[in-house]
Amino acid sequence: MPLGVFKTGLFAASGFSSISDDGGGYTGGNNIGSPGSSTDVEKLGFPSETTSVVATWSSTIGYLYGPAGLSNSRVAGYHVGGSGASGRVASAQKHVFGSSSTSTLAAAVTHARNSASGMSSKNYGKGFEIGGDDVTNYGDHANRLTFSSDTFSHYTSFYAYRVRQATSCANQSTAGYTLGGYGNNGSVWDTLQTVFKTQFSTESTSLLSTTIATGVQNNLGSLANNGTAAYSCGGYPYSATISKMPFSTETCAAISATFSGTGSALPYGVRGLSDTGVAGYFGAAPTTDHNKITFSSDTLSLVAHGHTHNSHGSFSDEAAVT
Repeated sequence: MPLGVFKTGLFAASGFSSISDDGGGYTGGNNIGSPGSSTDVEKLGFPSETTSVVATWSSTIGYLYGPAGLSNSRVAGYHVGGSGASGRVASAQKHVFGSSSTSTLAAAVTHARNSASGMSSKNYGKGFEIGGDDVTNYGDHANRLTFSSDTFSHYTSFYAYRVRQATSCANQSTAGYTLGGYGNNGSVWDTLQTVFKTQFSTESTSLLSTTIATGVQNNLGSLANNGTAAYSCGGYPYSATISKMPFSTETCAAISATFSGTGSALPYGVRGLSDTGVAGYFGAAPTTDHNKITFSSDTLSLVAHGHTHNSHGSFSDEAAVT
């Protein structure tokens, strides 16, 4: 259960944008690979599947790696936290969809950290930056961003474990899920196979009995076909398996499609991008391509192009999420 909530900052209310395109998936910052110092915000267009640089971060922040990604679809996305030239940051970068506008919020999170994960609910008007790594290992903390005001609230003891290098995604009308990572249950740090659930209506949290089908993993990625299922994959130890969790059953199982390759040729430091009702896209080192999973068939195909970011700092603007 979340405990110890308090306000950490104020900012002017978010505006509303009229978006004429079908959305896209956005990524900024690297946690591995090259270039390791990019200030670009990159977009994978839906349904064009073409990539382009649509904005850059504020010059006061410079580059980041390992930020968490949050999304208020059809309005704006956020990169929260991460590490840059001067170390970990507590700030958040906001990108207004349909524009090249990117700004640093006046509000900041309580602890500067990287390797946190992010999940969002447009239905409830909020997103969460969860866990992560800071100088005091506040991996059991979380920050809630209220989209209407661009303000943060801080929670202590959000999950039963301290977690970093995990991945999060959401069934936006109901709950968010944090999968895998590197965590501490109060005794030892170890790579996890766990699934934590956050109920958006009450912000209560629980540890599910299911475990991800990829085995224990950190630096993995996830995405959601909103209203239907969550998918997770990649990370370390290396695995070719893709785990699927239908929201109706909250039980993970491997799908038949798998990644090609072995060892370090398999995805690591994965980003997940979602086009609900159509497809999801996993991008990761060591390639510059996206692995596309078609939701209707759970089949995998390669979308070849040169994306430059390998990061948990991804979010999606989905036309189907309203």
